[in-house]
Order: sequence, then C-alpha cells, then structure tokens
Amino acid sequence: MELINLPSKKNLIKFFKYASGKNLYSCDNNGWCNTFESEKVSDLDKSAIKAAKRHENGNMDFSQNIQYLNDIIAICKEKNIKVILITFPFWKSYRENLNPEKFGKMVSTCDALDSSNENVLYFNYSNYDSVFNTTDYFNDADHLSIKGAIEFSKLVNRIVIENW
Repeated sequence: MELINLPSKKNLIKFFKYASGKNLYSCDNNGWCNTFESEKVSDLDKSAIKAAKRHENGNMDFSQNIQYLNDIIAICKEKNIKVILITFPFWKSYRENLNPEKFGKMVSTCDALDSSNENVLYFNYSNYDSVFNTTDYFNDADHLSIKGAIEFSKLVNRIVIENW
C-alpha cells in the first residue's frame, strides 16, 4: 500500500537505492530483515494509533503513483513477468485507525489493477486476523515480526505455487 500512498519521489528514491545495490534494510544472508527484533513494541494498540497517524498525509490523489505502477506493469508484461501486489497483515487496531475511505480506495485500486492486467495478482491480507492474531507475529501494529514474516512467507509461497 505504501507504493500507492507515499509520494512518488520517495518511492523512486527507495527504488533507485535498491536498484543500485544499496541495502534499504539490514538483512541476513538469507534475506531476512534483522533490524526489527529489538524494536518490538509492548502495546500494539498504541503503536496502531501512531502508525496510522504517521501514514496519513491527507492526499487522496494517487494518480501519479498509479501511472508509475501501470508503467511498471506494462514493462513487466512485455518481458513476460508476473506482478504480485500484496497488502500484508497488520494488527486489527491499525486497520481501525486508518482513514477508511483512503484505505478502501487503495484496496480497490489494487483490485482493479489485478482484474485489468493478466500479469497481475493482488492479495489482500489486511483482514487475515484468523491467522495473524497473536502479538508474537508483530513487532508493531503495521510490521510483522520475524516469526510473523516466516509464517506469512510460507503462505505467500503456497499462493505463488498455486497460481503459477
């Protein structure tokens, strides 16, 4: 969802750092991010309020970011590359504190990209409380812990195998 919500310039800076081989996050040799474990918060509900406020910029116009995303999808289609869009699980009180109109628009945008592009699949796990319902799976309200990331990776792996 950050791809749609964050200002385009911020996304492009992240992309170019990644594309130039610079690490955005500290990871181990297997690719697991290892910087969050020490940052685990004790109150996910308080974390949810802070994170939702931090992610709200008042902007409901995602047109420039969507255009960039459509351009990426088109390039991938030309090269026969599948694109997977994922909304990761997050703590239920984070969802409750998000701007519902904005979050709904982001989800419907991803749904539309999925339905209008044969090389795109969108998976929304924001309401996956039945599986990701324990604090052990989260470092804060909007980031999975290593344990949660491992479980979610297994789920995504199964889905990729089933769909391709």
